[in-house]
Amino acid sequence: MKTIKLDQIITVANLEVSQLDFEPMKAKHIMSMTTDPGMRDMFKIASSLCNQPLKVLEELSIKDTAKVMEHVGNELAPFQGTQNP
Repeated sequence: MKTIKLDQIITVANLEVSQLDFEPMKAKHIMSMTTDPGMRDMFKIASSLCNQPLKVLEELSIKDTAKVMEHVGNELAPFQGTQNP
C-alpha cells in the first residue's frame, strides 16, 4: 500500500480527500490499457488503484498529479518492454 498525501485537499460532492491510498498493481488494473497508454489511461489506472472516481482525480493540483503519475509510472515500469511490437 502506498499513500500519497495531497498538497491541496480536493472537495468533490461534499467529500474531502487529503490523501490517496494506492493498492499494489495487479493485472486487473491494466487489462484495458492500450499498448501506448495516454494520460487518460494513466488516470483510469490511478483511479482503479486508489479506489477514487475519475471525478476526484480530475481535481488534483498539477503538483499532486505529478506525484500520482510518478507512482503509476513506477508501478508500470516492470511491465514496460514486455509487450510484442
